[in-house]
Amino acid sequence: MSRIFVLLGCVALFTSCCIAKTGKKDELKCLLWQDGKATELAAADSLAAIALSLLASADDELRLLVTPELTQGILDHDTALEVVFPSLITADTAFGVKHQIRRLLIPLSGEYGPPEDLASAIIFFGDDGWITGPNQNNFARPELLKMLELLSG
Repeated sequence: MSRIFVLLGCVALFTSCCIAKTGKKDELKCLLWQDGKATELAAADSLAAIALSLLASADDELRLLVTPELTQGILDHDTALEVVFPSLITADTAFGVKHQIRRLLIPLSGEYGPPEDLASAIIFFGDDGWITGPNQNNFARPELLKMLELLSG
């Protein structure tokens, strides 16, 4: 649990440093994709913290070849949250492995979206391209509920 608080603190510090340095909050971007159209979201800091928390507490790595067509299909046909950081960050992934990432993609509907009970989430991550073997968080319900609350408000 303390690991999540440390992670949230790091995200807050990271984003506040970027805001102070550039004077622009739009450096960190959270986009809600729905049927091929992206909407930039105002609650970027909170959504990014939740997305990183889902990734850090992931407990499985999927054996899935992630192609540009796969991720583009999610963006074009499903609902998904994409988080784009202003620069590379070090993020914990499944089993404590660290990766340099610049973006996250969490499908919220479709084949890779969570089940109806919101029990799990698949988290795609990468720098300029997506890394094969996205992570799965099989205990995602609390974070997904927070995320959906922010997205609906």
